[in-house]
Amino acid sequence: MFPARFLACVVMAALAVSATDTATAGLGKQPPATIARQFYQAWHANSRKAALKIAGKEAVDKLFGVRWRAMAFKGCNQRDEGGFECVYADAKADFSLAMIVDGGASVGGYAVASVSFSSEE
Repeated sequence: MFPARFLACVVMAALAVSATDTATAGLGKQPPATIARQFYQAWHANSRKAALKIAGKEAVDKLFGVRWRAMAFKGCNQRDEGGFECVYADAKADFSLAMIVDGGASVGGYAVASVSFSSEE
């Protein structure tokens, strides 16, 4: 049989792998629109931590550098350059937020790669 110390190491390693798999489980299955909605919801909840799970630091910093406002989701369109552009718009203020969502199941899931605002154009 195996010594108890060896078995404890095996169990701990299995738990660590299981926790990692659980944290990323289903990410590749979520479409770009779901990722965009989660990113917007993280902004609304003022949760940088949640946003950083699905976006890079630069995109999170840029989004959280602007005061949240209620906006309507307009959908995602596939870009010729690859990835998707997902848009939220505020009709009253003629203001929109565009997110570039890149990735796919083959690379572990989708994530927000960049953010831009209509006021930047």
